[in-house]
Amino acid sequence: MTRKIIFFILSLTLLSCNSKETLLKSDLGQNDIKIDSVTNKKKNIKSSENKSASEQIIGIWTNQNSENAIFEIQKKTIFYIDQNENYEYSLDKNKIQIKYPDYTFDAEISFDNDTLIMISQKNGQTKYWRFKE
Repeated sequence: MTRKIIFFILSLTLLSCNSKETLLKSDLGQNDIKIDSVTNKKKNIKSSENKSASEQIIGIWTNQNSENAIFEIQKKTIFYIDQNENYEYSLDKNKIQIKYPDYTFDAEISFDNDTLIMISQKNGQTKYWRFKE
């Protein structure tokens, strides 16, 4: 019986030491804290997962076909640079709806670091990258 308990505790210890870094969520939800188990040093990291879609989507975006910015998403509108036009949009969790004069565009959105991914019935999957000047 004693051997089983020692084996169980040893197994749990080995499993918990398997990871080199531990990720802890901060109370504020703005930054994560990484603790390197080898050096025991804390590192603050910014996590895009902590941001809502309405925060992540704000910015200037481009695609693979252009070296220039294509549009800027602001709090309530999207400004298309080439057209010099603003259009209203709304977000509901991971769904965006852009209101153009002649139709409404609907898509599901997701983010992969600085990549905005839109999936719509009309256009399929489209990727945009955060424009860096």
